[in-house]
Amino acid sequence: MLNPDFAALPADLTGTCPTKAHRRRLAAQFVQRRRADIRHFLQADTPFPEREEKEQAYRLTDAYRKLFDRVLEYAREVVTESNGHRQRVQWWSVLALLRALASSPAAAAATLRTRAADA
Repeated sequence: MLNPDFAALPADLTGTCPTKAHRRRLAAQFVQRRRADIRHFLQADTPFPEREEKEQAYRLTDAYRKLFDRVLEYAREVVTESNGHRQRVQWWSVLALLRALASSPAAAAATLRTRAADA
């Protein structure tokens, strides 16, 4: 163990307080590496598949388009009605909502439920 105190951590660190503080302490110990960092590690090549990028256009259904337009309108209102630090926080919140909605309405609903639980 990097820190002997970590041996006494609870097995389940999900949820909010008090496990949030434990997760933060653990996160400071993680070393994250990117593919580029380990592609040639210890004088050996590490095989990774080459990334193939491609854009694919798709059409939204009428109902999905209406939902997306309403959420986008809401996002614009929220961000323009505030300023300073609060505006920045709201910007990141609505950006997360829009990204989830781009994935699926179910993902957006899950994002909203998570945010409501944290509030």
